[in-house]
Amino acid sequence: MKISELYRMLCSLYGVSSPLDIDHYLVMACSSGSDELVGNSDISRETLLIRQTDEALEIGLFIDPSIICALESGDALDHLDELSCAAEGASHFLYVADRAGKNRQVSKLELELQGEVDKFLLIHLIAAGRYGEISPELFERQFERHSFGPGLSEDEVERYATASHFAAKYCSHLRSTCFNPLRMSDLKLQARNFFERDFPGKVARLVP
Repeated sequence: MKISELYRMLCSLYGVSSPLDIDHYLVMACSSGSDELVGNSDISRETLLIRQTDEALEIGLFIDPSIICALESGDALDHLDELSCAAEGASHFLYVADRAGKNRQVSKLELELQGEVDKFLLIHLIAAGRYGEISPELFERQFERHSFGPGLSEDEVERYATASHFAAKYCSHLRSTCFNPLRMSDLKLQARNFFERDFPGKVARLVP
């Protein structure tokens, strides 16, 4: 499975018209001159590079070639770690591009929350296409059996933990209402509503 396929799945799910060609934004290495590096805590695996200029927002997506190779050489579900990493990168790229196109700002926390949701959605949609019924292990692996890297700062740990907490609540709801069996029309309706909200709106959707 190619990165562009994951990206197109998200664009289709969210009804994104005229999406960018993500292949044109893939870069071979991280640039130290970028204003921001956003994404995986280990930037040697995946990160979104962002540079703000007076005239434009420049973005590039780096994903380690070994991750790309693993996904393209076999079944994506046999490489869940690599699939999760690539899905997060595709999500970050889409979300920043979408918000920039709408002249809307986005925080790192909002970006990580959407990334966790999109990771869940992509993996579960792929699994639904392959198996129909989806094992709860996929949810448990993402939200209950994950760990944070030892090199993270306290602020980073708090951001990732907060994003995971709220994403788990939302994805648990999606799992019970839209999967087993897959109800695509309901999933699109709920996912698009969530995607369009800013962070306070997303949290308001999850907190009574």
